[in-house]
Amino acid sequence: MEGSYSIPSHAEDLTKCMYELQQDGTFCDAGLECKDGVVFVHKLVLMACKSPYLRNQLASESQGTRVYVSLKNYSLKTVCCLVQTLYTGQSNISKENEVKFRLLCETIGLDNIKSAAENLIQVDQNVNEVESINPFCAVQVEEEIIESQDLITAALVASV
Repeated sequence: MEGSYSIPSHAEDLTKCMYELQQDGTFCDAGLECKDGVVFVHKLVLMACKSPYLRNQLASESQGTRVYVSLKNYSLKTVCCLVQTLYTGQSNISKENEVKFRLLCETIGLDNIKSAAENLIQVDQNVNEVESINPFCAVQVEEEIIESQDLITAALVASV
């Protein structure tokens, strides 16, 4: 006898868990470089969003290495809103950031998210956007810079 079943909250639970992993920096293998920082994410999530720009950036890189995608025309806050949307399907975007967010979506070819942002109806003008950037983003950047500086210093000392 065959049967099937469905777990009603499975997709929501899975995306919530993936977003929590991203927020903790667990298994992040890609970085979105912004003008004021880097947001670390999972390549699989970037590939799944079907952005031609992101797919081209990721396809050219070798597997197993951390890939960096340049979004340097956009702030960390704008890119964090996009990341939250990619992982959860929702985000709170302030009026001040709405135009930049839509432009980012257009630039990387996420028309479905851009359309959703254009249709955004804000009941409250003081929407709580991504208010605090997860310190993992900034801390990770600083740690990588320090690691790189330590390696360069070690190489210079060894060559003397």
